[in-house]
Amino acid sequence: MRRLAFGPEDGYTRFLGCYAAVEPRFGDTASAVFLFRTKASLRYDHRDTDERRRLLTREFAGLGWHVADLLADVTTADELYFDSVSQIRMPHGSHGRVVLVGDACPEPAFVRYQAAHRRLVTRAQRSAGVGGAVLAPATATAIRVRNLLVRATAAVTFKPSPCPSGQTTAIR
Repeated sequence: MRRLAFGPEDGYTRFLGCYAAVEPRFGDTASAVFLFRTKASLRYDHRDTDERRRLLTREFAGLGWHVADLLADVTTADELYFDSVSQIRMPHGSHGRVVLVGDACPEPAFVRYQAAHRRLVTRAQRSAGVGGAVLAPATATAIRVRNLLVRATAAVTFKPSPCPSGQTTAIR
């Protein structure tokens, strides 16, 4: 729908430098999540599951640990989610009678809403640009720094505390 109303996606899609793949299993549970960086977006047929499997295998082959087993699961899985990690940046979220929001609302109300929130949205979109670098750091040093920051944040945010019953521990 977005492409029909607003034109080709390359005009408003910002590639964040990485791809994500998920092999779902047992309903909504993921058995494997793969994330890798690329300098440029990949050209592939998003409807061709075998091609997506080949891309994933090429990126992760030979990495050791349990990666070979996870890739083997991917090659036999019925489904595979594979897509770029990207951000949609549009100057407006409506075009004629098409509105890109979760709720339907009258056009004048949406225009006022959009005007009131544009600065906040623009600021949030600028800060999201570092997402790819945080999710999939490009160097071993960047990976270590990211992991240290995650551990430090978790240590501060998720402090164990006694439950009201005093018998077990809760995370808050």
